[in-house]
Amino acid sequence: MATRYSANRSKALASPAQLVEQGDMGKIKVMYDSFTTVVGQVLAISDIVEFMEIPAGARIVNFKAVWEDIGATGAGSFGFASDDDALSPIQTLSTAGQYLADSAIATNVGLFAAPLAAATKLQLKITTATDGVAATSIKVLVEYAFI
Repeated sequence: MATRYSANRSKALASPAQLVEQGDMGKIKVMYDSFTTVVGQVLAISDIVEFMEIPAGARIVNFKAVWEDIGATGAGSFGFASDDDALSPIQTLSTAGQYLADSAIATNVGLFAAPLAAATKLQLKITTATDGVAATSIKVLVEYAFI
C-alpha cells in the first residue's frame, strides 16, 4: 500500500515546508433573503418570486429554503430564470417545511459545480397556485465561493 500526497500536502511536507498560498479562494460568502405574503395574496401558477442576485463566477456551495404554512395549496421550485428547478425539485409549500440542497440532488450545488457564467437571480417558480388563506414567510440562504 502506498501513500500519495496532493499538491498542497506535498508543499507542507517539503523541507523546508512551503506554505499554501493564501487568498480569497475558499472563503465562503453568505447571502440571505426573504419574501412575506399577506392574507389574501394569491401566488398563481407560473408566478415568480425573485430573490437576491448571485454574482458571476460564484459556485453555489449550499442552498437552504425554509417556509411557513402558505395555506391549503401551493407548490414551487427554486432555481434561476434559465433553469427553474436548478436548486430544488418541486416543494410543497402548503405545509411548513425546509429544503437543503446538496450535490447528490442538485448538480448546480457544491464545490465542484460549475461557476455561474453571469450574475444570476435566485427565484421561486410557483407550480401549484396558493389560496391566499395564510400569511407566510419564505426564507432562502445561499452560501457561495469563488474558487
